[in-house]
Amino acid sequence: MYKKHCSNLRQINYSIKELENSIKYSIKTNSSIAITTYTNIHSFLTGAWIEVSLYKLVYEQQFNETDRRLILTNNSLSLEEKWKNTLNLSFSKAFGIDYTKFGISSDNVKSKLSRTQQYWFEDLHEFIENDLNTVVKIRNKIAHGQWEFAFNT
Repeated sequence: MYKKHCSNLRQINYSIKELENSIKYSIKTNSSIAITTYTNIHSFLTGAWIEVSLYKLVYEQQFNETDRRLILTNNSLSLEEKWKNTLNLSFSKAFGIDYTKFGISSDNVKSKLSRTQQYWFEDLHEFIENDLNTVVKIRNKIAHGQWEFAFNT
């Protein structure tokens, strides 16, 4: 699975680079419709890149099948929650926290970290909440046809 996710990620990276050339050309030729279209597609691909990056990460050797089940098998989890679970599990493994005993909730993991580690942990959680999640929300709006007018649903 890891190699397949790597291949998917390479294809998305290639597509993003090609699309960026189209965006630059559209800006150069002042084609506002093309700029909007390509920018929306770029946002969509960036969201896909975030999702495929998660799957690539989870299928690296540092994670076993039990870890993957903790992160991926609950279909009701949002992509943001899956990223947070991955971060929580990664910090648990990196800093010797017995997640089988305490679980992988953010509060449980954070309470076992040193002060400096807590800052790192909080910064990464904020990045997931504020940056990754924003891109995923935009991707979802575009995927549901909200190209010109985005709704708050």
